[in-house]
Amino acid sequence: MGNVTSIAEEPQHPLSDAYAPLARVLELIAARIGAQNFPADAHYDDASWVGYRLAELLPLPLSIKQRMLEVNDANVRLAALKQFLERQGIV
Repeated sequence: MGNVTSIAEEPQHPLSDAYAPLARVLELIAARIGAQNFPADAHYDDASWVGYRLAELLPLPLSIKQRMLEVNDANVRLAALKQFLERQGIV
């Protein structure tokens, strides 16, 4: 049992060019796992959508994954995810 508190949905805004490589990584992941296992409505141009999907799908430690999903600022989330992917040599 637990208590759930809803948080306000993050507003949509365009993915900046600085984070375009993250959208490409996400597209590759989506292609790899198959359309049947990925949300039907893809929004690779939306910063919030890209950040949330990457946080869900990347093999991050659970504590970091949880923090990424709790962040309610797309640019903060994307900056952290970009840093992780750069350290891994992916972007």
